[in-house]
Amino acid sequence: MTDMNEAHQNDGGTASHPDDVSPKKKTSHPGKMFLYGILTLIALALIGGYYMVRVGAQELSPAPYVVKAATVMRLSIGSVNGQKILFSDYAKDYTSLKTFFSQPREGFESPEKEELRKIVAQRLFLNALVKSAANMFGVSVTNDDYEEGKADLIASRGSEEVAAGELMDQYGWTIDDFLHRVIGPLVLERKLREAFGESTDSAYEQYETGEEEVRASHILFPVDTADLEGKAPEDAKAQVRSAAQEVLDSMSSDTDFAALAKQYGSDATAPKGGDLGWFGRGDMVAPFEEAVFALDINQVGPQLVESQFGYHIVKLTGRRQAKNFEAFMNDQLRNANVKMSANLENPFVEIIQSLDAPAPALEDAPISIDENENGDGENPAESVEPVQ
Repeated sequence: MTDMNEAHQNDGGTASHPDDVSPKKKTSHPGKMFLYGILTLIALALIGGYYMVRVGAQELSPAPYVVKAATVMRLSIGSVNGQKILFSDYAKDYTSLKTFFSQPREGFESPEKEELRKIVAQRLFLNALVKSAANMFGVSVTNDDYEEGKADLIASRGSEEVAAGELMDQYGWTIDDFLHRVIGPLVLERKLREAFGESTDSAYEQYETGEEEVRASHILFPVDTADLEGKAPEDAKAQVRSAAQEVLDSMSSDTDFAALAKQYGSDATAPKGGDLGWFGRGDMVAPFEEAVFALDINQVGPQLVESQFGYHIVKLTGRRQAKNFEAFMNDQLRNANVKMSANLENPFVEIIQSLDAPAPALEDAPISIDENENGDGENPAESVEPVQ
């Protein structure tokens, strides 16, 4: 086994809801965002893109009989904190990405074979690292999470038939494959980030940044753009503003904001009662940010907030000290017991070679000692450089 010994930051990201017109700064065309989102989630590690794992992988040519035998025997290409990374998963993901990049795609540059192998390996190892950290906080992916992911997927493509056809054509996947290989890891990372941010354990105070985060909900009344410059006629804007103002005026201290958001909301947050989650300064468009940060907890903004998306009714639901999730994950990687096979093409090679090799001396025996438990020994992740 060889160590996975270097990490670098990249700009991977996660996909947004195809109908998402929330007041976040970055937006994309819905159709392209869906395609880019899938590519990003799969090709850039599915966990937010904090690390680029550099591995010396051999070229993978997963012959069907090798994959089948490795699946039956549950052979691994490595492990993270004792959690095995199965060769069969590696082979499936590699084949899926080859299928995707085998078709010419405007706006997407096909990676070289070596880079493709790195992408596949990093995806599996980093998903395992996230799962290990998630266990610390008791978070997991539920059936409801998968059902929500499926509903979003179908809504973005218009029908289940269209979604299933595109996934099969692009990756050779069923919808269930997509949910468990893409949505599951993405949701787990999000839940881990949320649990880490909300934790009051003093052990995580070291990750506080000194900056403030807020949590807010909103009800969006969108204004349709009527010309090429994105400006709506004033009468149309006035009509939307009047409707929004009427809802705002109807609110009182005991109004169920979430219920009204579900009734009147028009973006992807509506089914969640308008909840936008936690965000810091600079994450939202300026007018929205200024209005939200000026509120007290549980206060509804006294005035409508106008942005390029339309008119918002806003409510502040939480305020806290921000924590550096990237630094936390860096430490998890640095302290992890990470091992990787030297031969990713055929996991049987090392087994066969070991049968012909002489018995090792006791001091050379391949025994991994977890320094966190024993206080000595070498941890394979010690040489990992932290993300800057």
